[in-house]
Amino acid sequence: MTGSFVYITDKHKGKPMESILKDQIGKNRKKNIAVLVAVFLIFATACSSSDVKVADESDIPTSEETGDGTEEAESSETEESTAEAATEETEEEEETEEEETEEETEEAFECPWDVGAKNGTTLFNPGGSFLVDARVGAHTDYDRFVLEFESGDAIPDSYVINWTPNKPEGEGSGLPVDVDGDVFLEISMGASFINWDGSEEVYDGPTSLSSALFGNIVEVGSGGYFEGRMLWAIGANEANGFQVLKLDDPPRVVIDICTVDTSSTKFEDCVSSGLAPGFCESLFGDSEEAPSAEASSGPCPPIPPLPAEAVSSGSYFADLDDDGMDEEAFSYFLPSEDMWHLRIVDGTDEFDHPIEGSSPVSSSDVLGAYDMQGYSPASDGRPELFVKASRSGGINSIAVFQLQDCEIYRPPTIDGTLFSFSYGSHFSTVIDASCVEGGSWLEIYTAEPVGGPPPTSWDVVSSRIGIAPGEDFWSVVPMSGGGSYTSSGQSAPISGSFDCTFE
Repeated sequence: MTGSFVYITDKHKGKPMESILKDQIGKNRKKNIAVLVAVFLIFATACSSSDVKVADESDIPTSEETGDGTEEAESSETEESTAEAATEETEEEEETEEEETEEETEEAFECPWDVGAKNGTTLFNPGGSFLVDARVGAHTDYDRFVLEFESGDAIPDSYVINWTPNKPEGEGSGLPVDVDGDVFLEISMGASFINWDGSEEVYDGPTSLSSALFGNIVEVGSGGYFEGRMLWAIGANEANGFQVLKLDDPPRVVIDICTVDTSSTKFEDCVSSGLAPGFCESLFGDSEEAPSAEASSGPCPPIPPLPAEAVSSGSYFADLDDDGMDEEAFSYFLPSEDMWHLRIVDGTDEFDHPIEGSSPVSSSDVLGAYDMQGYSPASDGRPELFVKASRSGGINSIAVFQLQDCEIYRPPTIDGTLFSFSYGSHFSTVIDASCVEGGSWLEIYTAEPVGGPPPTSWDVVSSRIGIAPGEDFWSVVPMSGGGSYTSSGQSAPISGSFDCTFE
């Protein structure tokens, strides 16, 4: 006898042979259809993924290994899961497709990362690692953006990455990055579009990336490169939790953004990461514990709330009025004024001051607080705020502010001009600045080359600067202890850095 054999088992006993044969044929037909469906789905999946350059970073460690964020969610293989689901045979034939879908929906993905700003070891330092590629990847629960650098270069560790409601401004140009989205993840990083190994190779990879497979990201765009820093903007539908990973071989920075994030603590997470409450409110709304946006009700005259167009930097906390409690200080940029402002929040009181000399193409960040009142018997016990005003040609300008009574005060020099100091290098001039440990003043060293090029020696001039009381106000004055000397050699004897231990 030829053909298929039908084995009679216990569950067939009592059934007519005709019924047994019908059951068996029906099951075989279902199996064949399932296999055909699986093959079709695999083929369809392969074809639909051709419009994205997937960043399959298979060697990505968990964030527990990197010390950055929460453990990375595992991404299953689409093809395998599709085929498995199509070919799986269930013994409960009475179970409907609707019941299966409802069961799957109940297991909602929870975003393992928060929305707060992610910063590197340093924030705004330049970097020389050469960018060779930018790519994106779409995963089940998150979207991925990868920046890859030349093999052997250091992984960039000077970066500031945070959500912003407005399109970020490009490095050097000051123009908004041309990228679509409702909110934007701004990536400012110390790295280069130029290879400084002597070849002067310039980055020629993609500067605009998108994919129909994204779950949240709309578009990724480059904001260019200027003086050792580059900027990228990720336009998205929602400001969701994200993580930053740093990987070796080749050196990469990986940014993962959740496609769905139902967290009820986005505002709090934003503030706790160091961003200003007003800025976080513009992204995530207010909370029951959030500071009110209404005008100040404290003892000082009220000031207007933070404008909706304001783009804020991270917050710095210090006791600026010697009352035993920390105040919050942050800077923000107003596009309508093309200027940065300093705002200090003291309980229900708020104070505001424009940062004169600030640049729209350079972030004016609050660096820290340090008491530079060099005449200790006259010190009022209140530290000064150091705020980066601008950067031009490698020279950074630092402005100094005080909180006095109901206003922010910027001490002038003895000739009446607003005080600021510099550090960095430009062409042949190198400037070092430092806070004197155990003292209450600044030391400034300026080195100028002699002879050359290359130079044969350097003339170095040092000075000490403090704050002293006047009849009506405190002013910045030179102090004793400065001098000058000559250093031989082609290299400058100072590094062009700023060294200060802030409160």
